[in-house]
Amino acid sequence: MKTYYLLRIAAYLVRFVPHRVVYWICSIIGGVIFTLNWRVREAVLDNMGHVLPKATRQLRRVLGRRIVRNVVKNYYDVIRVTTMSPAELERSITVHGLEHVEEALKQGNGVIIVSGHIGNFSIVAQLAAARGFDVSVVAEDVEPPKLYDYVNHLRGHFGLKMLKLGSSEVRTIYRLLRNNEILLLAIDRDVTNDGILVPFFDQPTHMPHGAVALALRTGAAILPGYTVRLPDNTSVVIIDPPLDLERTGDREEDVRVNMRQLAETLERYIIEAPDQWVVLQKIWDKDYTEEKAAGATGQNGHNVEAVPSEQKEPASTF
Repeated sequence: MKTYYLLRIAAYLVRFVPHRVVYWICSIIGGVIFTLNWRVREAVLDNMGHVLPKATRQLRRVLGRRIVRNVVKNYYDVIRVTTMSPAELERSITVHGLEHVEEALKQGNGVIIVSGHIGNFSIVAQLAAARGFDVSVVAEDVEPPKLYDYVNHLRGHFGLKMLKLGSSEVRTIYRLLRNNEILLLAIDRDVTNDGILVPFFDQPTHMPHGAVALALRTGAAILPGYTVRLPDNTSVVIIDPPLDLERTGDREEDVRVNMRQLAETLERYIIEAPDQWVVLQKIWDKDYTEEKAAGATGQNGHNVEAVPSEQKEPASTF
């Protein structure tokens, strides 16, 4: 409950403090967290070790500190969004590739925008809702429930719809795609532990496959995209053209191949700006030796495991 009350207090105070000052404070707090919280520090350093295996530890520490600072700034922006007008939101975000979304919506099967926890992902999703698009996000559970509800209340300020993680929302997700709406999913954290093993940077890790499974089943377009926080704390959003999905009729193989395509795209996004990958948990935190020995060999010589049951498809989060 401490986090909940801190956010409530912060939401009140930020109305009276200039944004530049708050971002400066966020940077200081992020640096302190990186220095004092060894679990967070080791997690981001481990992730950077996979992303940039040839980088020095000093460079990884610089990037890791920036990552934690960006995380704190992201929390501030979630709070700040309730004080912003649509015009202020527009001024803080520049979008490239919106035409790909509009063209995909013309197909009438819904759109799944896929990314990772990159840049200021929480606030940029607000812009689509503010512009009148029907947008839903599958949100990771946060404890306690009071904190989860409050954070989602903040994130829904401009009409962004929040969906709970889990199979209880499967019907809702299918319905919104049938209604030609937009679903935002992240694939860089397997928070439900039911993803598939996918080659990612220098070794495989589990990734949620819901986006690909949904697209193959419903005909929805998958559009990869990401966002970058600029030095002035505005954001740029880049949305790529729809993924050309492999459709051989072998569902498990199609999921594997298309997930590898998405993983490669995510690798490209992260390499372009490693300090924007705001994940504070180890992505490669398991021993996959036995699974690799038992699984089928995927691209680049890596091994992947079988696809889980269809009921677990939407297990991707933002």
